[in-house]
Amino acid sequence: MGDRSPLQVFVHAADPDQHDAVLKVLTDHGLDLEYEFPEIADGQLALGIRYFDVESGIDPEDLWAALIDAAPSAVFELWLDPFPAVYDGLYIGHVPDIGTYRVECNSDGTPLVNAAKLAEALAALPEEATVAQWLAGPGTELLGTAVRARLSQYERRTV
Repeated sequence: MGDRSPLQVFVHAADPDQHDAVLKVLTDHGLDLEYEFPEIADGQLALGIRYFDVESGIDPEDLWAALIDAAPSAVFELWLDPFPAVYDGLYIGHVPDIGTYRVECNSDGTPLVNAAKLAEALAALPEEATVAQWLAGPGTELLGTAVRARLSQYERRTV
């Protein structure tokens, strides 16, 4: 990844008493709403709306840690776009009661699963294992199924 890649963050939920802390982390890291939303007052956390920095020098792992530290209840996803285009980006999805999923991604934040790792994981399965068993066990980590299932319940608003 380049050191000046676009960074995008969606905060989907957080306890109301942690909204100010989340907003402070975002603004301290130079992230702003990508578009203006008249219904969002200044100093108000915009849930489900993209915060963005077009040429971020932010380490996504540092931002992830800062958000968790400031607001343990926060449900969020963030990604650093691939830049230049020959590199993969980094997606991090976090749900407090489930965990964190980190994986390479494209510029839309769509996780990219490494085919070699997938083949290796499937080859290591006992012959009698089913796909459902694999998805509930080792597949959860590789594919982030539990985190992504919870995040899929939230809407991403971009305009």
